[in-house]
Amino acid sequence: AGFVDATPIKPGKLVDFVMLGRGLTDALALAEAFWTDHRSTPERARLIAAAVHALFLGQNPQHLQFERFILLYTAIDACFALAKLVKRPTSTVLHAGRVKWMCDAFGMPTPAWADPASGAEVASLRNATVHEALFMGEPLGFAIHGTGTNQNLTLEMQALICRLIVALLGGESSDYVRSPANTRQRHG
Repeated sequence: AGFVDATPIKPGKLVDFVMLGRGLTDALALAEAFWTDHRSTPERARLIAAAVHALFLGQNPQHLQFERFILLYTAIDACFALAKLVKRPTSTVLHAGRVKWMCDAFGMPTPAWADPASGAEVASLRNATVHEALFMGEPLGFAIHGTGTNQNLTLEMQALICRLIVALLGGESSDYVRSPANTRQRHG
């Protein structure tokens, strides 16, 4: 309960979109359609709930950056597990290519930090963090990503996860899903 209690609950803090016009009604209809369409496969409902929960836990303001990163990466993995069930890849998707495969499957731009052509920084960062207890080449808690740059990896991860969740619920044709994840802009 301590983790959930520390999760922001103020409007506009957990996601980078706002409901406009019939947005809330449409969102509820989308979620209801997802539950109805997948009621015979409860694993899918658990995966969408797991992705949302990990996204929210990853926003605990008391977390260090590597803790936030691990939780957000776990949310991405939950999205991949569900996307794999829904979209059925035609071949094996390597770990470093998961985000790109999902982005391609939903017609989304692939962030540079997840593109295997540019080294898929996020996958190698995850491997070192989880398997060697090294984040940014240092022991956990001794370094942060993006120092001295204009990058905010965890913020972009949060934005991408939000878009993936909307796409997985069935809203893949929305403009929001195709909007860039590398901005602090709010989307309607």
